[in-house]
Amino acid sequence: VFKSTGIRLKRDLSSVLSVTSRLSWDERVSQLANQADTTRFYVSVDRELGPKTKLGIAYSFSDRDSEISSDNYKENRVSVSLTIDF
Repeated sequence: VFKSTGIRLKRDLSSVLSVTSRLSWDERVSQLANQADTTRFYVSVDRELGPKTKLGIAYSFSDRDSEISSDNYKENRVSVSLTIDF
C-alpha cells in the first residue's frame, strides 16, 4: 500500500530567475505489514542562461521514519544542474 501527498510552488523572481519548492509526505506499508513514512522538502533556484540553457542549484532534505530501525534515515542533498534543450 502506498499513499502520497504533496504541494509544489514555483515563482518567477525575474525574467531569467525562478524558485521552486516542494513538500511531500509518503506512507508505505510493505507486504510484511511494516510501515515507513518519508517527509521530503526541496527548494531550487534556476537561472536561464539563454533561450535553451538553464543553470540550477537545489537543496533537498528527506526524513524517513520506519518501524524497522535500520531503515530510518535523514538525508541532506545539494545538487547543481545544467540543462540544455536541443
